[in-house]
Amino acid sequence: MRPAGISPSQFSKIMTSGRRKDELFGKTALSYADEVVCRIMGFPVDDYTNEAMQYGIDNEPYAVEAYQIEKMVEVDYTKERITHPKYEYISGEPDGLVGNDGLIEVKCPNPTNHFKNLLSGEQISQYMYQIQGYMWLTERQWCDFISFRPDYPEKYRISINRVVRDQDMINELEERCVIFWNDIVQPKVKEVENL
Repeated sequence: MRPAGISPSQFSKIMTSGRRKDELFGKTALSYADEVVCRIMGFPVDDYTNEAMQYGIDNEPYAVEAYQIEKMVEVDYTKERITHPKYEYISGEPDGLVGNDGLIEVKCPNPTNHFKNLLSGEQISQYMYQIQGYMWLTERQWCDFISFRPDYPEKYRISINRVVRDQDMINELEERCVIFWNDIVQPKVKEVENL
């Protein structure tokens, strides 16, 4: 279960705008705000894990091991929750830290997406806010996006694509997270407390 607050794994939801120009946040962001408020209030929330998600959870340690062998580096894989140094309501568990400047983001996607990642790192754009968010949270300079399928032939099991820190995107994330927290989440918390 995720703790109360905002997680980089959910940043893409915060980055969705509404359909009208005057709507800073769309339905996806507003639904996520409801989830955050429920967690803050200690209410139950839907924390489901489907088969594909469980596959990723089960295979992540093998992906990290394969990455360490491929790159000849040690990964800090303690999976400790890190809180943002400035915003205590933003925290997350990076998949692993590498040296003083790097981190990893591990995905164990379906076979077709892994094939696309092997060719071009196609899914990086899908996870870019999460990747940049973890660089922001951990104050790191790069992230290796790992795609891993243990059922592929050995030569093709792992795809590694480096993503460098994008300060403009991080600035945008920071701005939207602060607004999301102060103008959406906190007023909803007060509304619930006043029921």
